[in-house]
Amino acid sequence: MAGAVTPPSAALLLASCTVMIAAYWRPMAAGYANAALWICACLIPPLSAATLLTALPAAATCMLATHRHPRRGGCIAIVQVLALAAGAMAGTVTGGFGDGMESEPTVGVLPLVVSPLLGLLMAWWERLDHARTAQRELEERRRAMAEQDRRARAATRIHDRVTNRLAYLILRMDNDRADWESAMPDDGRLLGELRDLAAVARDALEETRGVIDILDGNRLAGIDENDDDSENAEHSNVMNGSDADPLGETAMLRDHLAEAADRLTAIGFDVDAGLDGALPAGCNVEAIDALHDLIDETCNNIAKHARPHTACRICVMMRGDTAMLDSCNVVGDGHTQESMSAGTGLHAKAAQFQRLGGTIDHTITRAEDGTPQWRLSATLPIGSAHFAVRDSQNEQI
Repeated sequence: MAGAVTPPSAALLLASCTVMIAAYWRPMAAGYANAALWICACLIPPLSAATLLTALPAAATCMLATHRHPRRGGCIAIVQVLALAAGAMAGTVTGGFGDGMESEPTVGVLPLVVSPLLGLLMAWWERLDHARTAQRELEERRRAMAEQDRRARAATRIHDRVTNRLAYLILRMDNDRADWESAMPDDGRLLGELRDLAAVARDALEETRGVIDILDGNRLAGIDENDDDSENAEHSNVMNGSDADPLGETAMLRDHLAEAADRLTAIGFDVDAGLDGALPAGCNVEAIDALHDLIDETCNNIAKHARPHTACRICVMMRGDTAMLDSCNVVGDGHTQESMSAGTGLHAKAAQFQRLGGTIDHTITRAEDGTPQWRLSATLPIGSAHFAVRDSQNEQI
């Protein structure tokens, strides 16, 4: 059948174009409406004069519907193709481009087939864009959480150091008062003791300010504003997950043990402290910091819970890529396994060591003479190879 566009078919074409415009806001409703109009154009002879022209708005509407809902849009496309095939078999489909134009249903099939594919491509691209946006937001949240966790760990570490210094300050003042009840020291010794106590209090004050600066975001976690350039560079390596300098860290560990021994010696203990071996090349900074924290906690526990004026030991031994800490002291009067394990310090350190792949064990044993002794042993891998394997396993999980 060939013929010019009739008023009814022109009205149907106008309605189809109007529905196509409405598909921008309501694609599914417009898809259903244009599918109905398309079926009418294919099967009703008075409306079939502009069938091929109607195929364009019908295809565009189907594309938007497929973009919104791929399955339903695909069903609309199938129904439209079947309607075109039925109209071609019934002889009602015409070209609609004027007199003499023969019916060519295949021309109308092309946009009806391509439109759902374009809709699917648009939907896939939009989902890909949403996935990329979600991935970027997830990475930003992860970085924010990692930074928050880093600041919290740094603040917790400094908090522990502050409490240890204050506890040591109190114990040392109590020890001085007990020693000076019988005889007052000379002026030189008194001034020296006051200088030492003031230095401890000053360090505690600086550490407290550091906690506030870290929590407020005014200072990077792990970087001291008073450090020189080399130390700042070292701490920047900590933030970036780089390895520590083994020679420098070994010297710092020896100095830390010597400082802990001096603090305990100042309040009357006979201290055996030292480092056996050296840190390996490529040691992990976070693990070394955890080892320093355990030394402080052990020293503080000895000062608080050990029997005064007795022997004690804090030794660190390097065995390959693993650090081992061994501590022993005489248990003070009135202390039991339960009372000495009730605090939060060692529990927090044990959780930290477990997270890093290490262990902490502590118990009360009896010496040969029956004296109760508190023993603490800890192991911690500090080689970067161990942490590289752990990080790769976490990424796979």
